[in-house]
Amino acid sequence: MVRVAVLLSVALAVLTACGGPSNQAGTERPDDAGHVLSQTPLDNLVPELREAGSSAKTITYASRNGVNDAVSHVTGTVFVPKGAPPKGGFPVVVLGHRTGGTSAECAPSLSPDLRGEASTVAALLKAGYVVAVPDYQGLGKHPSPMTTTFIRISTRPPPATT
Repeated sequence: MVRVAVLLSVALAVLTACGGPSNQAGTERPDDAGHVLSQTPLDNLVPELREAGSSAKTITYASRNGVNDAVSHVTGTVFVPKGAPPKGGFPVVVLGHRTGGTSAECAPSLSPDLRGEASTVAALLKAGYVVAVPDYQGLGKHPSPMTTTFIRISTRPPPATT
């Protein structure tokens, strides 16, 4: 389980890294990007997911808003495959899911079939991967004040050209 936590922390750090200055060793704070704030077992899954993995958890972790660098809490799910981990631990896949809306309820972690991603996650679990499915900032149980800015930006018309 310690390896899973370490792998998850690495995956989240990759997801939330922005290239800014880092904290010195030993000074990690709860609002540091990637810091896991809570984790709870995920029980409301479709059978395909329950049968493919040994554990599934909803996590809440700290992140930073890409617009103003404000701290936000982001949710996601982590799935661990069945069986003993190989030497060096399970490889990790971070699944960038489709987006089906901009409200908090559109988060994969709130859906028994991960909003249509269950088959993909189950296949990765059967292949021996730990799978992390982040709920993008603005979705999930702890939505940030900024609701998925990338969607709002993409719906703006392009600038006029002359």
